[in-house]
Amino acid sequence: MREKGVGTMPLAIVGIIVVASPGAMMLVADGAAETACTQEAKLCSDGSYVGRVSANCEFAPCPGEELPPGSAPEGSGLEQELTAGGIAGEVVLGPRCPVIGPGMEEKCADKGYPTTLVVKTKDGEREVARVRSGVDGRFRAALAPGEYIVAPLPGARPLPYCKMQFVTVEPGQFAPVTIHCDTGIR
Repeated sequence: MREKGVGTMPLAIVGIIVVASPGAMMLVADGAAETACTQEAKLCSDGSYVGRVSANCEFAPCPGEELPPGSAPEGSGLEQELTAGGIAGEVVLGPRCPVIGPGMEEKCADKGYPTTLVVKTKDGEREVARVRSGVDGRFRAALAPGEYIVAPLPGARPLPYCKMQFVTVEPGQFAPVTIHCDTGIR
């Protein structure tokens, strides 16, 4: 005879286990494990930001930095991803003055714009990375070779209006990208 409130659970129930660690979550379902990196960014000394790469969710190196020794175990794929290339460039904001008179060129020149960029597959269906541009507008993101759309994260305001860019990442190279954001000043 069974006691009230005590029973058996069918074995067919499939559970999902979430294991959290700094920078990563491991999802386990039906015995298969999948790692999902958080979308945090690391601030570099030059003011730019880099995102996480690889199955280990390590941060990409900042511009001018190399991968720290021992940070990517052999066979982890991180070294291969980082040498794969990616995108590097800047986000610029302008015009900054309605009229540019003599001697105002420097004051009114386009300037770097800090924002979050979203990198999606060429068809726009899947987000593959996010990267934050620094206060000077510069950014860098490690990506596998392929074709991508790079666009600022949509905001609540219509201005500044930033144009999206199509970019092709070749193996071992960082494709240059300049995102132009229009202030609306005329």
